[in-house]
Amino acid sequence: MTRLIFGQSVRLIDSEARILTTERARFNLRPVSEKTVTTRSIEFIAYFQLEAICHHLRNLVLSHIEPGPETRKVVKSLRDEFVNRTSGKPSERIPDVTADMSPADLLTVAEVVLATNVAFLTPKELEERKRIGVYSTAMLT
Repeated sequence: MTRLIFGQSVRLIDSEARILTTERARFNLRPVSEKTVTTRSIEFIAYFQLEAICHHLRNLVLSHIEPGPETRKVVKSLRDEFVNRTSGKPSERIPDVTADMSPADLLTVAEVVLATNVAFLTPKELEERKRIGVYSTAMLT
């Protein structure tokens, strides 16, 4: 689980609670004690990322603009990570992202991953997500 940590600045650290030390070494900062501010599930963070990429893709599709290679990489990564975390028919239904996939199909894949990811959020995470606000609240109403 990713954790948000207070120190010289707020930073994310990995599941083993190792703080990245390259910045500290570069700026000759002394270590600080870690204080957990909040924790987030992988699904909760993925929801934010999926909502952002879906919002971006919706705008591209409506404007008839072709998504760039980095956009495709992000969608493929989010899709692949989700499929690797889950099993069964819901995951099997999500097609792989290919270079020749149309913008509408790319958006469809991202939307399906987003919608399926919502099923893995806890009721508490859904409530918190409503409080935070989203690009589109259609998934939460």
